[in-house]
Amino acid sequence: MVFGIKNKFMLKLIIFIISVIIMIGSYSFVSALYISMFDITSHRSVGMIFISFYFLLIASPVLLITLFTRFRVSFAILLCGVCYLFFEWYSLHPLRVILMGASVVNGYIFILTTRKIWSVYSI
Repeated sequence: MVFGIKNKFMLKLIIFIISVIIMIGSYSFVSALYISMFDITSHRSVGMIFISFYFLLIASPVLLITLFTRFRVSFAILLCGVCYLFFEWYSLHPLRVILMGASVVNGYIFILTTRKIWSVYSI
């Protein structure tokens, strides 16, 4: 029993939702910081559907699979997801793609730390 919760699936689902919030929140925060510091002259929202596509259809499943697999498998899946991001869109929007990759890694690190804490306290 972990922290009084008997259903481990519900705990993993809560951890997943928090990691997605961290991923999208870190992207939004750093993007807003960048927009406030620099004057953007290129297209702001035209063609930016790839951000939603990547976060919803690639990054979120990667984070969900991370909760149910071992470290090596989850790291390989994360690496495949980030490599797809870089190979597909880096030539079009390099700074935005780096920020998206970093925000996915933030969510992944959150999941890894909660798994480590979970394994320590579930004696």
